[in-house]
Amino acid sequence: DHNLVLMIFQFQLHLKKYGTLFIMLQKNKIIVKYMYELQYTKPSNTTSAVAEFYKSQEGKYLAGGMTLIPTLKARLASSDLLIDLKDSSLSGISVTSTNVVIGSMTRHCDVANSVDIKKSIPSLDKLAGGIGDHMVSNCGTMGGSVAKNDPSAC
Repeated sequence: DHNLVLMIFQFQLHLKKYGTLFIMLQKNKIIVKYMYELQYTKPSNTTSAVAEFYKSQEGKYLAGGMTLIPTLKARLASSDLLIDLKDSSLSGISVTSTNVVIGSMTRHCDVANSVDIKKSIPSLDKLAGGIGDHMVSNCGTMGGSVAKNDPSAC
């Protein structure tokens, strides 16, 4: 049936000048797009992440990537360097008698499944549990949603 979306075939051709070219077959049409050339780094701490950012011209911090990656793919933003913060010790939940601290790299699913959050702020547990689908919940971060003012994460 011509109305069905055909499997998308992606062939990557690395071009020196134009970045990575994607050739896709979708609904019997050939779609050609290209992404900007960019580098990737995964520093082990925040000091190294900041140093990498200042060495780049258009560096972007990568948290869960649920907003940033589609934005880059749609060419609504560009970057010469993605700085992955996964190993930067910015995740975790700490609850005391007076404070609840949620690290910016803490995933939505970690907040939703936290026994400490369920006891301290039950509404936050329910909110985090209802954010997005499984992919967003397991990859998206609290800090990314706040930083991007992402309405789908509210």
